Order: sequence, then C-alpha cells, then structure tokens
Amino acid sequence: MILCDPEKIEQVIINVINNSIEAMKDKKEITVLTQALGNNIVIEISDSGVGIPDEYISKAFDPFFTTKKIGQGSGLGLSICFSIIEQHDGSINFSRHDIKGTKIIIKLPIRRKEQT
Repeated sequence: MILCDPEKIEQVIINVINNSIEAMKDKKEITVLTQALGNNIVIEISDSGVGIPDEYISKAFDPFFTTKKIGQGSGLGLSICFSIIEQHDGSINFSRHDIKGTKIIIKLPIRRKEQT
C-alpha cells in the first residue's frame, strides 16, 4: 500500500510505456512487473526496443533533452516523470537488461496513513 497521487503515477507509467512503444521497431514487447520489496513498491517496465545509448543515460531525465526530430517531442516527458516520482520520495532509474531494450525501475516508499 502506498499513499500517492494516482493520476500522477498513472501519468508516469503511461509516459514510460509510450516511450517504450516509440523505441520499438519490429517485435514489440513490453513487460510491467510490480512487487513489494523491503519498504518499497517496485515497478519495472521493460521493452524490446533499441535501448538507450550509454551517452544518453545520464541526460535522459534532463528537461528538454530528446533524441527525436524537431516537432516530434519536447524532451519533457521523462523529466516530468522524474519530478513526479521525486515528489513521492521515490526514485526512477534505467537498468540494462539485455543487449537490446531498456528497463526503467521505479521505487516508491510504502507508507501507511499513520506515517504521513
């Protein structure tokens, strides 16, 4: 159980999944796993896309950073996701999981009403 703004968390998940869809060419496969791990709820979103080049990983959550052509994206999507997860005292990171594809790991702290 987590206390959160469900619409904002939904926005994060939809944005990450949309980015995954855009990154995939042929075989389109997205996996979403959730689990309670320690004091966190962990959401893992993996795709079979082209992956993120090493030189972009450190910039991916920066405002206005995009690899898309002009007019196809603002570069704000992942930055907004980062901000939303940070507002919930969580974390969002990339993890390489294969030669191809990307995995995003979102961790949100488990909080009960008496802890707020």
